[in-house]
Amino acid sequence: MKQVLQTIAVQQSSIASFFYGTDYEANIQADDAVFPMLHVQTIVNSSAELSETTGAARKTYPLFLFFCQKGDIDITTDQQDAIAEQMKDLAIDYVARINQTKQFDHVSKIQFKHLFYKFDMAVCGVLTMITLRDKKPYATACALAQ
Repeated sequence: MKQVLQTIAVQQSSIASFFYGTDYEANIQADDAVFPMLHVQTIVNSSAELSETTGAARKTYPLFLFFCQKGDIDITTDQQDAIAEQMKDLAIDYVARINQTKQFDHVSKIQFKHLFYKFDMAVCGVLTMITLRDKKPYATACALAQ
């Protein structure tokens, strides 16, 4: 999963830095980051959906993607909002690129939360919440036994 997300970020020239890991790790790495930056929080929760008819399973992965730009301690709320809107556009483009890979079901719902002053620095951005679901189900041992 990390490799897929990183490859997409590298292909999107508007993302200057990519980090995958815990907030603690990103906090350390952000000191040397080039902005705009994408931090993908380590996947700590996932789930699976089982087909009632076939017993096949499809894994799902809730993702938290933080797109941010370096800010300044004394920028106004209007300036913060403008940066957050730019980061939303960056996030939408990134999710569209995920959809183009056709590795997962189409992501049609994106949720945003504006965040400021993360990683012990003045950054502005959006926490982007999406769920990826395996495109193809795989047979479980139970499904194979039927």
